[in-house]
Amino acid sequence: MGRLKEQLDLLWRAYKERVPWNQIETQATQEFRISLVGESSELLDLWRAYFLGGTMVIPSPRAPIREVPLPLDPEKEGVLRGSNLILYITPLKLEDLFEKGEFLAKLASLATTRILVSGENDSPSQGALEPGWLDLPYFRYPSDFTSGLSRGCLLSILNALPTLELAVGRQLPAFRREVARRLILKTSFQNLLIALASALPGHFPIVGIILGPFAAAGDTLLLTTNQVKLLFQLACIHGREMNFQEMLKELTPLIGSALGWRTLARELVGFVPVAGPVIKAVIGYAGTYAAGVAAAKYYRTGALMSREEFRKSFQTASTVARKKATEVLSKMRRKGGGKRLP
Repeated sequence: MGRLKEQLDLLWRAYKERVPWNQIETQATQEFRISLVGESSELLDLWRAYFLGGTMVIPSPRAPIREVPLPLDPEKEGVLRGSNLILYITPLKLEDLFEKGEFLAKLASLATTRILVSGENDSPSQGALEPGWLDLPYFRYPSDFTSGLSRGCLLSILNALPTLELAVGRQLPAFRREVARRLILKTSFQNLLIALASALPGHFPIVGIILGPFAAAGDTLLLTTNQVKLLFQLACIHGREMNFQEMLKELTPLIGSALGWRTLARELVGFVPVAGPVIKAVIGYAGTYAAGVAAAKYYRTGALMSREEFRKSFQTASTVARKKATEVLSKMRRKGGGKRLP
């Protein structure tokens, strides 16, 4: 019980001192609009329901998904002009779209970001394609839609909305797994840099750039702060109430399990074939990655990660981390004029 309280106290300290909770909440709740344009109302309904996680909610002017059935009129064009993203959804084959050049040019003039899609004779495994005309990205989606969109399709849409990642994940359930994956990988790499830099104080100017204003703080607090921020972000995109006290209650069983994972992680460290600064980087990356995967599973299913699942996740991430840490060290060595690393 004492160790659990210690972890909760560390979480509370990290939250109070460093986690930008208001910023996370603002990003997760900001409004955006994806407009679905097409000839078939039934097809647009299908896409909207998929994005919303299978629900057929009544459209409203503030809804993140708006259907715009063709033909266009001035009112519909106004909707498109206020969109963050336009998806033109059509069963036409790519070669048949060349006949719609004038219409596509008009679509291109109504928003800064457009994605053109087609669903003729395709499978969910296909990803983004470039037609090389009108500068409109093109990808295909599965005709029967029973398997949903491929990861390539989801990535194409997310890449078109780089500043709306948390909002898209929270408001559109279809994107939650991919947004969670991105957040976990990004935070894991940040912790790799922090752990690596803290092991190399004063050796290279890049260390100061990596740590910035946190250079004087303990790396344990820094790593924990990043992990807490990640847990909050994952909670937000899974639709949890954005209240710290409530989230902390929900995280308690996860933190309790994490105490066992840390013991296991220390055991696994002996099997990581590296030494020196790299081993700290590997632990920082793999520990954060495994914790993020565990939290995402918990928020998605309510189930905790087992020791064996943690072991596999940690070991897989360790292999990736070792490669990334080695690459970072090589860059640091070049920036340091070939200075020998400890």
